[in-house]
Amino acid sequence: MRKVVRLNEDQLRNLVMESVRKVLCEEYKEIGSVEFELENGVKVKSVMSLRNEGGKQTYHIVEDDGCYVPYSQSLKTGKSKPTYYLFPELFNSMKRLPDLPLR
Repeated sequence: MRKVVRLNEDQLRNLVMESVRKVLCEEYKEIGSVEFELENGVKVKSVMSLRNEGGKQTYHIVEDDGCYVPYSQSLKTGKSKPTYYLFPELFNSMKRLPDLPLR
């Protein structure tokens, strides 16, 4: 016996959007504080890092001069540079970091 599920237009739209998001966007997980290398060769320690499920892309958050700065690690060189893209997981991780003291 089959069960019939009735969905309104908004429910159907939300289900489709969630499915597309899961297919197109890999989830990022927080991996804690790690040491990484900047493009200029300097090694720094992040206050928080995130890696996608496939382990191919890593983002780091560093405290620099009273600001949190996100870095994207290059897949080719393994070195990191500042990024201007704040995807939801990175943004949510940054919101959970402690407030920095006012200067």
